[in-house]
Amino acid sequence: MGYLPKDARWFIAELVIKIEVEGEPRNVVHVNSVLVNADSAEHAYERAIELGVAYESTDENEAGKAIQTSFVGLSDLYVMYDEPAHGAEIFYEERIGVEQEELKTLVRNKAVLTVFTPWEPPLADKPDYAIGRIVRDMREDLKSKS
Repeated sequence: MGYLPKDARWFIAELVIKIEVEGEPRNVVHVNSVLVNADSAEHAYERAIELGVAYESTDENEAGKAIQTSFVGLSDLYVMYDEPAHGAEIFYEERIGVEQEELKTLVRNKAVLTVFTPWEPPLADKPDYAIGRIVRDMREDLKSKS
């Protein structure tokens, strides 16, 4: 068992979620990293499972095809050594003997950071797992703002 500080209260769970669309041969899998507040590793595990199960649903896309979302399980569960706050360390990665050229590839310009990358519509060749009622609500909301 890894080191778990006595006062650890925050964990990060990686939930594996499978989405299947009626008539689509391919599934979509998301690995969602979520915060878990718990007073022990065992409690964090139980709460992470509860969070995963809460993702389970059946709905329809705009075309009326059934969307089945299932919780597959946890891919990992980490303890946070800091309380969640500005500057708190969430994850770290250690590399040994990194050459200067490789080091340069780890740093990206602001314009290509995910938060600054323009939103693009989903690829046409992937399963349509967007929930129809939500898509319709978004369209109505956008119309009212324009």
